[in-house]
Amino acid sequence: MPRLRSTNPIEQRLHQMAGQGGVYGAQLEELVKIYNVKFGLDKPLYVQYLNYWNDLLHLDLGQSLAFYPETTMTEIMRAAPWTIGLLIVSTIIAFALGTVFGALMAWPRTSGIALALSPLFMTLSAIPYTCWACCSSTPVAMGWRLLPVGAAFSAGATMKWDWPSAVDIGRHALLPGLSIVLSGIGSWALGMRAMMKTTLGEDYLRMAEASGLKPRTIFVQYACATRCCPR
Repeated sequence: MPRLRSTNPIEQRLHQMAGQGGVYGAQLEELVKIYNVKFGLDKPLYVQYLNYWNDLLHLDLGQSLAFYPETTMTEIMRAAPWTIGLLIVSTIIAFALGTVFGALMAWPRTSGIALALSPLFMTLSAIPYTCWACCSSTPVAMGWRLLPVGAAFSAGATMKWDWPSAVDIGRHALLPGLSIVLSGIGSWALGMRAMMKTTLGEDYLRMAEASGLKPRTIFVQYACATRCCPR
């Protein structure tokens, strides 16, 4: 698809930098020629393709156009810990909430409110978290400006092991984390609901009821615990 465009990516990026005051206009043509040679854009397409696979096999993703002379791998490794941490925390929260709600939807003694949540969770599971991010960032971050739009922490801030740094990171992670939780909680809830339906007729549940255990104890320690941590 990029090859169908008539614009040169190097030239386009340099024009953007010139508009922001990062590059002098008189240097554009010279810089475009230098970068075309640097990134191999002056070679035939098949040569670029072979070079691309050769670099990819050696984990060499080239240099970043936006943050030149930084390499692309450097930028990925810089952002990877934040991304992995966000995914781990959000997935754990989505799993915990989805498991509880899914079990409540299948439990026969639950309230009608939990049963009414089934259509909501079906809708949540069908929407990718990228769509949630786009829909929520426009009014919350760009319209009302309640939360930051991007980055892991505020620009110019020095990260320390203290509450102000934790609050700053939490504010930046809240919007993307919430998008992941909303998308994941529906899938976990529907999966747990289906698993609980197959558990309700098990003999150990009947034995627990016959033993006179409280419904809450049976639900938490026998139904949910067995489904989440089978022995």
